[in-house]
Amino acid sequence: MAVINEDDLFFGADPEKTEKKIFEEAHIGNMSLKNRLIRSATWEALAGEDGSLGNELIGIYRDLARGGAGAVITGFTAVSATDDVPAGSMRLDSDSLIPQYRNLADEVHRYGCRIIAQLAAGYFVKDGRKVSIDDMMEDDVCRIVKDFADAARRAAEAGFDGVEIHAAHGYFLSRFFSPYHNHRKDRFGGAADRRARILTDIIDAVKEAVPGLTVIAKINFFDGVEGGVTLSDALMACKQMERHGLDGLEVSAANTSKTGFEVPSEEAYFKDYGLALKSISEMPVILVGGNRTIESMETLLDDENADFISISRPLIREPELPNIWREDRDYTPKCISCNGCFSTPGHRCRFNLEEEK
Repeated sequence: MAVINEDDLFFGADPEKTEKKIFEEAHIGNMSLKNRLIRSATWEALAGEDGSLGNELIGIYRDLARGGAGAVITGFTAVSATDDVPAGSMRLDSDSLIPQYRNLADEVHRYGCRIIAQLAAGYFVKDGRKVSIDDMMEDDVCRIVKDFADAARRAAEAGFDGVEIHAAHGYFLSRFFSPYHNHRKDRFGGAADRRARILTDIIDAVKEAVPGLTVIAKINFFDGVEGGVTLSDALMACKQMERHGLDGLEVSAANTSKTGFEVPSEEAYFKDYGLALKSISEMPVILVGGNRTIESMETLLDDENADFISISRPLIREPELPNIWREDRDYTPKCISCNGCFSTPGHRCRFNLEEEK
C-alpha cells in the first residue's frame, strides 16, 4: 500500500463544503443528532468490579443528556471479562449486564440525546497473565476481535445508538497499531496497513454482528514516543477503516489532556490532525481537544470543514453547558482545564466539590 505523503495534504477550507452550525441536526452513520456537540469519552471510575452501574454513574449520564449534548460517548467500556482494566471501568463483557445498560440508554434517550459505547481493551490476558503484543498468537488476536464484536452486539441489544472503537491513549489497540510496541512478523505486524488490520477486522466483525449499527473510532495521530505512530501511519489506518465501513473518526493524540493552553488562540489543539484527515477522507471527523468557545468551534465546522465537536472537561464542571451556549453564544465555560478532575472521586470537578461542602 502506498505511503501517504504528508507534504501533499490540504489543510484549508473546502470550497464545496456546506455551511455547518453547532445547533443544527446532523447525521453520522445511522444516527441523527440534534446538534453537533458530543461528550467525549470520560472515565468516571464508578462502575462495579463486574461492570455494574450504580445510581451515581447513571446520574452523571442523566445530567449530561439533560444538559443538551447531541450525543454522549461512555467512558472506557471493557470488552473482555479477563482484561486488566482501570478500576471502576464499565464493561460489556457479559449478557447479564445488558438490562443495566438498557436502563442507562433509556435514561439518556429521555432527553433526545444519543449514546455511544466506547469499546476498549487494556491488555490481553491469557491464563491469568498479561501477554505482550509480540507474543500473542494469531488465535489470540482473533479472540480480541470477537470480544469487540460481542460487546457491540450487547450494546445494540441494550439500545445504544452506536459504538466507538478505542484505539488511542496507550490502551491495547493503540499499542497494537504503534510500531513502538508492535514488532510482529505476521499479517498483523510490519507496515502501517498491516498493523491496522486488527482495526479493520474489528469493524468487519462488528458490522457483521450488528448490521446497521453506527461504528466510529478514536485513534492516536501521535502517541508521544519516538519511533511511534506517525501522521502518515494514522491517515493510512483511517483510510483503511473508512473502506471497511467506519462511520466516523474522533482524532486524538498521546495519553492525556493538555493543560495551560490559551483560549481562544490555542483551542482545538488536535485541529491539524483533523484537517489532514479531511483532506483525504469523506468520513465525518469529530474534533476533540481544547474546544472552549462557540465562535472557535463554528469556525472549525464552517470554515475548516470539521463535522462534529467533542468536549469532556467543560462538561464535568457544567453538564448543562450545551443548553447555556444555545441561549448565550458568548458564554465562557467555567472549566480552566486544570486536570484536577483526574484525581477526585468519580472524576468530579474539584471546584464543584468545594462548592458542595
